[in-house]
Amino acid sequence: MDKAFTLTAYEPVEDELGIARHWDGDSIEIRSVFCGVFSSVKRAEKCIKHMVSLRNEEIEDGWSGFDWFGFSLVENWIDETPKNSRAWPCTFRSFRTYLGDGSLNCFSDTDEACEKKFKGAKRRSRFKAGDFAWILRKDKVVPTLIEKEAMTREEWKKSMKRGVYGDFTDDSGIDFPFDCEGHDHTFSPLLFPLSSLDCNISKEAKAAMRKSRAEWLKTGI
Repeated sequence: MDKAFTLTAYEPVEDELGIARHWDGDSIEIRSVFCGVFSSVKRAEKCIKHMVSLRNEEIEDGWSGFDWFGFSLVENWIDETPKNSRAWPCTFRSFRTYLGDGSLNCFSDTDEACEKKFKGAKRRSRFKAGDFAWILRKDKVVPTLIEKEAMTREEWKKSMKRGVYGDFTDDSGIDFPFDCEGHDHTFSPLLFPLSSLDCNISKEAKAAMRKSRAEWLKTGI
């Protein structure tokens, strides 16, 4: 079956002073830019490099805007007919995200139809417990406090019985987003390092997320 890879870029939205817009404390408004549909990851990554180089040239020429926050590359099949109506629609067959400089941020070879088996992540850890990160939403990014990332292959083998597999929802760890109470299990590709934005998280927001983490550590709920 033929595949297609849809590429989207993300950048902060400016206000009239050229500053990234903030609201609800530390959420930052993001604009998504459709970049095209590609027949391979290699072709899409070539486009990412080109877009990064163009933005760098604009900044060197005196443009006062922002670097790219990042990119997403979503795989889907062409002319696909659903096999299971309860697993439809399937918005991705694999999910990649890239940093604003074009380097790979995270690749999840899982699918929203839950047909692929997840048995731990192959990638290296990006965060440690207590690190802050950004979560990419549809139209904004919000800060979160990381407790742990998705299980690695080795951790899965140690924790699960033979023959037990997960799905894309298991490609997540535990984190404490600023925009929700308690903890969450954010899909791994949607987590970005703090360096993705030239912006500081307020002391109040950090304190609120640390409080949520402390309460979770006490109760485990």
